[in-house]
Amino acid sequence: MKVDLNSLENFIARFLRIGVLVAGFLMFAGWMAEISFSRDTFAQFHVYRHEPLVSVLWQLVHARQWGLLMAYAGMFVLILLPVIRVVLTLFVFVKQRSYILALISGLVFFGLILSVALGIEG
Repeated sequence: MKVDLNSLENFIARFLRIGVLVAGFLMFAGWMAEISFSRDTFAQFHVYRHEPLVSVLWQLVHARQWGLLMAYAGMFVLILLPVIRVVLTLFVFVKQRSYILALISGLVFFGLILSVALGIEG
């Protein structure tokens, strides 16, 4: 059983490494697709406009700005990796029958979900 848990922990480590590489590639490719030497890249940042993320994403889809959408996808992958890590660790603790640590992991997962839910604008 110990070998099985070690292989599961190794899988989690490989999964996280690959996830960081995928997220980095998506963000880099998205940013490179948006490079333009003919316009002022920072001109859009002179005035701050508060817009919900969903609205921004829909505008990017309709404008067919796939580079920025790819960069956002990389950010979402990067943000989801810790959540996936907590879920996989919870699974490892349950499999080890370490119920106290599984409970703590469950509480951390609940806290992550709650913080996302409270951060979403209606």
